Amino acid sequence: MESTVNGGLLQKYFEGNTTIFEKKMIDDWAIELENQEIFYQLLSKHEIQNPQFVSDVGVALQKHNLMMKIERSIVPKIPIKHIQKYNYSRWVAAVLIFLVGFGAWLNRHILTDQTYHTAFGEIKSIALNDGSMVVLNTNTTLKIPRFGFGKRSREVFLEGEAQFSVKHTSDDQPFIVKTAKNFEVLVLGTEFNVYTRSSGAKIVLNKGKIQLKYGKDSAKNQIMMKPGDLVTIDKANKIKKIIPLEIEQFSAWKEHRFVFNETSLEEMMQLFKDNFGLKIIVEDKELLTWTVSGSFTAVNAHELLETLTEASNLNYKKENGSVIIFKEK
Repeated sequence: MESTVNGGLLQKYFEGNTTIFEKKMIDDWAIELENQEIFYQLLSKHEIQNPQFVSDVGVALQKHNLMMKIERSIVPKIPIKHIQKYNYSRWVAAVLIFLVGFGAWLNRHILTDQTYHTAFGEIKSIALNDGSMVVLNTNTTLKIPRFGFGKRSREVFLEGEAQFSVKHTSDDQPFIVKTAKNFEVLVLGTEFNVYTRSSGAKIVLNKGKIQLKYGKDSAKNQIMMKPGDLVTIDKANKIKKIIPLEIEQFSAWKEHRFVFNETSLEEMMQLFKDNFGLKIIVEDKELLTWTVSGSFTAVNAHELLETLTEASNLNYKKENGSVIIFKEK
């Protein structure tokens, strides 16, 4: 029967000249999904070629159904599984819901965390809702819970350098500073400085008591720090604990003061990159071992650069957004 339904018969059907038996034949043929596509394609072509017909598929279908009822014929029934294949709106809606949900999951920290960031050369003080104070050094990011700390602990995330003055709570709620450097600081009311940048990390304790957890096995790798202790972590994650002569120098940056103690030029290159986003180039590799000692106050990269080069009997020039340091011949 399917082979007898062709373009000629369908054209005759669209013109209303088919018999009841031919209409029944088309009804049975149109149940198949691929035949429906042929039906609508030929119907569209017929209406374009015959402008006297209103190019409205809905009207054509209504006319067809009416003719079937009058002649007590069976209206073609498209299987539900075929209809579902064409239900693109539901599929699109489901995809959109998934994408929105997935995007919300990826950006969930934007909703749950409040982020503070300082630009190059900027220093900012932040009062936390538990009464603690944080001073952010330049080019530093601090993330805290947007809706306040939980009942068990107070956790923040730090990238850069900051000084913390943590307020003790009546229930001894711990204060935890997490970092991307595979270490965290556990606090119970104290004042300390945390430095975590690409060159390594430093933790200096001014007052109180903190517990430093580091490495993959943080349950075993722990250091208890007392006031005056300095712990450094290099790029290879090697830990060193020392007692500096003056711990105040590690928070001097709050007054835009830079303290150097036999600091090499290579170390200062990293400082300019971290604090001011300035790239320093030293073409003479012997100069990298030169050291500087002293305390210098500067509010921007230019002031610090002028002071350091003058103290070291060096010179510099700006070129393509970078600074080249050299020794006068």
